[in-house]
Amino acid sequence: MKRFTLIWIAGIVLAGAVAAQDATEEEWKLPPPPDNAAINYCLAMALQPRPYDAAGLEAEEFIDSEFAKLPPEALADWPDVQKFLQEYFGPGDTLGALHRGAQKSRCAFDVDYSDGPVTPLLHLPEILHLARRCVAAAKFAEFNGDPNEAAQIYADLMRMGQHVGQDPIMIGGAVGDSTQREVSEEIEGLLSREPPPEAARTLFATLQDIEPRPFDLSAYLHAEAESCGNWLAQLPLEEFLTLSDHFKQYFEALPDDQRKEKLAQWIDEYRAIMHSVAEIVKEPYYNSAPKVRKEEAQVEKLSEDFLRNPKTGNPLVSFWISPLETSARCFAQAEARLGMTKLACAAVLHYHEKGKYPESMDDLAEYFPDGLPKDPFTGENYTYTLVEGWPRVEFDAYEELRQQNDDSLYSIDLSRRRKQDAEALAKFREQMEEPEE
Repeated sequence: MKRFTLIWIAGIVLAGAVAAQDATEEEWKLPPPPDNAAINYCLAMALQPRPYDAAGLEAEEFIDSEFAKLPPEALADWPDVQKFLQEYFGPGDTLGALHRGAQKSRCAFDVDYSDGPVTPLLHLPEILHLARRCVAAAKFAEFNGDPNEAAQIYADLMRMGQHVGQDPIMIGGAVGDSTQREVSEEIEGLLSREPPPEAARTLFATLQDIEPRPFDLSAYLHAEAESCGNWLAQLPLEEFLTLSDHFKQYFEALPDDQRKEKLAQWIDEYRAIMHSVAEIVKEPYYNSAPKVRKEEAQVEKLSEDFLRNPKTGNPLVSFWISPLETSARCFAQAEARLGMTKLACAAVLHYHEKGKYPESMDDLAEYFPDGLPKDPFTGENYTYTLVEGWPRVEFDAYEELRQQNDDSLYSIDLSRRRKQDAEALAKFREQMEEPEE
C-alpha cells in the first residue's frame, strides 16, 4: 500500500519478530478454541475461493490491483469478477468465519515465538490477503444493493486488524495497522455514498468497541526487550559472530574470558533502552515524541561510538532496535485514523437523525458519552469542517506528512472522496473501452 512505510516494515520484521519469553504461562498460552478468534480467521483463510480457470485468475489479479482504487460501480464492467466474488457468500463461508472471529475477545495464533527472529510468521501475509479479498466482497455486497452487509464486513475487518495486533510482536501490530488502514479508506468511500442508518450504526458500534489506541507499542517493546535479549544470550558465540563483520573483528581481538562478559553487558544495555522507551510510549504521542527522539539519539550515539571505538559503544542497539520515532509515529497515525473514522460515522448518524450533517464538533458530542476522541498529535479535538456540505475530519499532521501533498493521509473528507471515486471510475471505463492492440 502506498501509505505503508516499507523501511518501517523491514526494521520491524528484523527486530520485532519475537515474543516475550519471560511472560507468564497464563498470559501467553493459547485461549481455548471456542474463545480464540485465530481459529476462525484460519478457517476463513482456508475457505477462500481459489481461481480455477483463466477468467478466475484475471479476476483475482483485478481484485489485488486496480479494484482497491475503484468504487463498487466498477463491477458492472467486469462480470467475471462478480462471479468470482459471489463465492464469498453463503452459510459457513469465508465471510461467516470472519464474522465469528470478530465476535471473540481474544486472538492468539498457534505460533512458537521462541525461535526469535527466525520464527516463521506465515499467518501475517495470509491475513493481509484475506483482508483484501473481504474488502472486495464488501464492495460486491454494496454493488448488489446491500450496504448493510458491506458495513458488517468492514466492521469485522476492523476487529480483525485489532486482533492481529494482539500478537506479542511489533510486526503483528504493523499488519493490524495495515489492515485497518485499508479498511478505513473503504469506510470513507461507503460513507460518501450515503449508506442507510443501519450501516452507519453497525460501523459506529464496532469502532466504539475498539480501544482508542488499537496497537500497544509499549507492550511490543517490553516483549521485544526480553525475547531478543534472551535469544541473543542463548545464541552460541560462533553464530553471534556471523551476524556482523564488526562483531567478529571485535570479539576476535578479545580474550576468551571477556567475550561472554562483553556480550552480556551489551544485552543488558539493549534491554534497558528498550524498557525505557516502552515506558515512555505509554504516554500520549504528543507528550512522548520528544522523549522518544532523545532515546533514538542515544541509540545512534552508541552505534557510532562502537564504530569509532568498540570499547565504548554498543552495536546491538542499532542492530536490533527498530526505528523508534517512526514506529511511534505510525502507531499514532493508526490511533488518529481510528478516531477520525469514528467521528465520520457519527456525522452520518447525525445526518440520518437530524436531517443534516453536523455544523461543528460540538454537534457530535452526544455520540461520545465518555468524551470526544482526541487527536494524538495534539491532545485536542480533531478539526471538523463542512466542505461543500460534506463532513471533513483531520488531525494535526506533522510537516513531513503534509509535504507529501496528499491530504487523504491525514484526513477523512467525504466531498473529496466522492470526486476521487467519480474520476477513478471514469478513467477505468475509458481504459476498458480502449481496443486491445
